[in-house]
Amino acid sequence: MANTKQKTKNLWKILVTAGLSATLTFGGLESALRVIPDKNLHPFADNPIIAAQTNDQVFAVEKYLGFKLSPYFRQSQEDDVDNNKTYLIGVHDKKLQTLDEIIDSLDKNKQTVLNVGDSSTTGWDSDITTLNRFYENNAPNGLGFRRISPFFRYKTYSDLLAENGLSVINAGVPGYTSLIGKRQLRTVLSELKSRNVRVDYATIYFGNNDSVSAGNNQDKYRFPNGGFHTEVFHFVETTLLRKLHNIGRVSVADYSSNMQGMIDICREYDVKPILIRPVIPKYWHPGLRASGQEIEVWKAMYSDKGSKRIRDLEKALGFYERAKGLLEHGSEQEARELLIKAQDMDYMVPRIKPSYVRALEKIARKNNVPFVDVQSEIPLDDRTYFKDYCHPIEPANQLITREILQRLKTDSGELRTQKLQQSAQ
Repeated sequence: MANTKQKTKNLWKILVTAGLSATLTFGGLESALRVIPDKNLHPFADNPIIAAQTNDQVFAVEKYLGFKLSPYFRQSQEDDVDNNKTYLIGVHDKKLQTLDEIIDSLDKNKQTVLNVGDSSTTGWDSDITTLNRFYENNAPNGLGFRRISPFFRYKTYSDLLAENGLSVINAGVPGYTSLIGKRQLRTVLSELKSRNVRVDYATIYFGNNDSVSAGNNQDKYRFPNGGFHTEVFHFVETTLLRKLHNIGRVSVADYSSNMQGMIDICREYDVKPILIRPVIPKYWHPGLRASGQEIEVWKAMYSDKGSKRIRDLEKALGFYERAKGLLEHGSEQEARELLIKAQDMDYMVPRIKPSYVRALEKIARKNNVPFVDVQSEIPLDDRTYFKDYCHPIEPANQLITREILQRLKTDSGELRTQKLQQSAQ
């Protein structure tokens, strides 16, 4: 009996010692990793294909959000800028504008719609970034050149909503995920309220950047801003798990939480939210950032060979080539299935994945909020609906706008019915 008690006591000593040792080791590693600075602050720094856009003067550092739109393309038009202010996409005046300038352009007698989202909301032309790089690399020695703006190249759904009699604020920012968008939404609504601007509706368009690969380097680590995280888990995800799993810039669980958070913020400010499912092309070369940039795909595949995202990209390319062959022989249904498989396995360019779509649909149902989904209305050969890998141009934006307007019309009808019922009582 005494021996049993002694053995139990010794076992507890071993367990406690092991636990303390593990805790100290974990704490020491955590402290050491936190000392090492993350030099890659750009949201796509660990994605060799999208990182090619970093030279286009698009982003500026922002303390709370991590980054924001740079006023470079307004300054290049010899217009005065204030680098301390935040610039957004002007809708009623086609240029980058401060929030005060945007407010001045609004018609207070019209309903106001705030559109938050990523580059599909701002409107973005990836071919322009390619053109800028070409000019930069081939400019004569000693001669600079003026970069062309990738914005305002076609009508966004913000533009089309404005054409339909609404006051519109386009708060989209290229590269934003739901994590950053949630922070931005609260900031913008707070600033608008302080300026006595009434926002009636907010459309929310996120998911493409959330699900894209950044080497498993999630936004919650790169742009934490006080949120709890451990650098040890971060290290494991970006090194050991990189060969085994694709983790987007925002996990599915965090994406769901962020979308719920944005709905809650809207309701806190008495704004009616509308969720938009990001539309994406099927007929697009996997991994390709812009037309004529196939070499970037092959370089990326070589530089990160063996990782899960590259193995998936290789499979996606196989599906894509098979689909093209089937289309040549008129087998459209088989081709469609393969093209969808290809886009679902392509984590190198921002195209929302099925698990994120399901999470978005669930959040919309749970909260009984309008859900705009026009993906099924876009044909298989969707080259006239998209600029590139995910940015909808006017035909696709017309579909999105039509559905938003229908939701507003339905909401107005329900509101009138409620008022009539109240007056009858």
